[in-house]
Amino acid sequence: MQLNQFLQELCRESGVNLRFGKRIATVQDWGDADLVVGCDGVNSIARQFYEQDFSPRMEWLTNKFAWYGTRKAFDC
Repeated sequence: MQLNQFLQELCRESGVNLRFGKRIATVQDWGDADLVVGCDGVNSIARQFYEQDFSPRMEWLTNKFAWYGTRKAFDC
C-alpha cells in the first residue's frame, strides 16, 4: 500500500492526472490520454478493439487471467 501511495504521489508531482474506478466502455472514452493502464482482465476493451493489431491468442497456463502485451516469455 505504501509503495502505491508513493508512486501515485510521484505521478501527481509530475503532473499526471490519475483516475481510479472509472468504467471505460469504449477506447474513445480514453480521450487524448498519453497512457492508459487498465485492469480489465479477460474482458479487455483494448484487446477487443485492437484485436487485429494485437493478434491476441489464448493459452491456458498456471497464472490467472494475465494479459502480457509483449512477446517476452514469462515463467508460469
